[in-house]
Amino acid sequence: MPDLSTKNKSFLGSVDIPENFPFPYTPEIFTPKEKKILSQFFTNYDKPIYAIYNLPQEVIGAMFSRYSRTSKSVRRLFLDEFCDTETLKFTESTERKLINKASERTKNFYKRVFAEYGDDSVIQMGSVHVAFEYVSQLAVKVIEDQRIGAAYIEKSTRYVDFGNKENGHFLFTEPYEIMESIFAKEYLSWNKLAFSSYAKALPIARRYFRNKFPLREQIF
Repeated sequence: MPDLSTKNKSFLGSVDIPENFPFPYTPEIFTPKEKKILSQFFTNYDKPIYAIYNLPQEVIGAMFSRYSRTSKSVRRLFLDEFCDTETLKFTESTERKLINKASERTKNFYKRVFAEYGDDSVIQMGSVHVAFEYVSQLAVKVIEDQRIGAAYIEKSTRYVDFGNKENGHFLFTEPYEIMESIFAKEYLSWNKLAFSSYAKALPIARRYFRNKFPLREQIF
């Protein structure tokens, strides 16, 4: 596969990507080894928007399909579930070993999800992939509406625990237009109240439905 690192730097240099984001984004923590591995397949490892290259289409398709059902980020998912970073020593042949391991794990994913479950949406993921993380639900809808020549797959909100926090911050954005206005304090207060209420109610709701509908008694 061609080395796209030089082209990536040239491309990224021509794109006006802001340093600050509406969501108080903090880059994920990766070890030096993980960063080196990610650099072979992702255009960056410290921003919420990035492109993926040097990976077979079937691996990318399986990875994004799995992404819609997990709380992990794409890059963390790749490291944890699609390559074996613990046993690999980073040498000249590491990239090929990583791709081979990812391809092996991908076969089982397609066998289970596509062949056995019949979910053909995973086959539609063979394309150029760009990931948008830490964007608001409103921004997601705007992006997904631009469907000419593109097919988006959104992280399913039913798998996201909105009671969780990222670096002490609930999962709501802080748009520049609001935070620079007189409504900033009120906006933060209402959001923190709403998300705190959600966080308190979620475990209660889970216990209620688990007791009312025990999983082992359900017929699928």
